Amino acid sequence: MDLCFELASQIMFRLGAAVTMIDEVHGLKYFDDRDLLGFVDGTENPTDQDAVNATTVGQEDPAFAGGSYVITQKYLHDLKRWNAISIPEQENIIGRYKLSDIEQQDSAKDPAHIMS
Repeated sequence: MDLCFELASQIMFRLGAAVTMIDEVHGLKYFDDRDLLGFVDGTENPTDQDAVNATTVGQEDPAFAGGSYVITQKYLHDLKRWNAISIPEQENIIGRYKLSDIEQQDSAKDPAHIMS
């Protein structure tokens, strides 16, 4: 954490007045890249060149071309209530199997997980 803090301090110093920090949240790497609910997080994220294409601002916003936008989300979890739910029910809520990280077949998924 000390190295992360120092790196962030150096970055913020160099950015100067170009950015304003509104909120600071410390993260952690959880078991096997899992979220706090126990499921692997980010399994649908693009990789390789697709990731670059998905995250790099193009000529649609010339002032920021070549850069990236940062969007964050915060979640509040009632882990006691979540952990009281059976694993099969958790899997149906998430749409994938907890241990294997395999996506459920559309026929087994809750309709909320099926994109039309």
